[in-house]
Amino acid sequence: MLSSINELYQYLSMTKHIASTSSKGIFLLKNYLISHHIMKHILFPTDFSKNAKNAIYYGLTLLGDEPCKIIFLNVFPIPYSGPEVPISINDISSESADKSFKKLIEQIDKDFPKNTFDIETEFRVGELVPTVIGIIQRKKINQIVMGTHGASGFTELVLGSFTASIIKHVKCPVLAIPEKAKFKAPKKIVFALNNKMEFSKRTLKPLLEIANKYKSEILILHVVVNVEEEKRINKKKIDNLLMNIKHTFHIVYDEEVPH
Repeated sequence: MLSSINELYQYLSMTKHIASTSSKGIFLLKNYLISHHIMKHILFPTDFSKNAKNAIYYGLTLLGDEPCKIIFLNVFPIPYSGPEVPISINDISSESADKSFKKLIEQIDKDFPKNTFDIETEFRVGELVPTVIGIIQRKKINQIVMGTHGASGFTELVLGSFTASIIKHVKCPVLAIPEKAKFKAPKKIVFALNNKMEFSKRTLKPLLEIANKYKSEILILHVVVNVEEEKRINKKKIDNLLMNIKHTFHIVYDEEVPH
């Protein structure tokens, strides 16, 4: 689980891993607004594909028996409209989404019989990123869980084009699930950071929650340019934030990382 996109790329290059073939989730932590709801609100954007379903199941398994409000969101692109189109494409898409939502929820109830999730569904016509931002604000979303696919270019190759766009524009944590990822309790979590990153107990909350829940060890990966930059690493602050969690520091010089 990684905290900044640059370190993510460097780590993937260094370890020769590509997210599309990884078996781990990728957690992007950003400065975000904290909701004061006792129950978490988790947003799952979905296009009802196999990849999206895998991300949903990964996220639900990670949550376990934690009571949460789950919002499934399906966004249909703004279609071409004109007087020669006798039937509303929006209506057809909405009806199809309703059927897919019903099938998805029935399957979840079957596969997670003891779940305590409060599930809502949202269908919207429009552009994905503005729609997601609007849902985050209206529904007080704490976290987004989504799959990765639709690659074009290196950023998108690692994260998927839609997922990369969401991460760039939203202000809440995003858990990006590679297409072939299968859930395993995270025993070790890579936390990548740099000296420009501002972090606190508030911004690290999602990471700390997972580490505490699964008794995970956190491997702090810091890519530096030179010795002076390494000296500026505030290890004492990090130690204090991760006081009750097993963690180790791993310093890598930029010249050692393939570009």
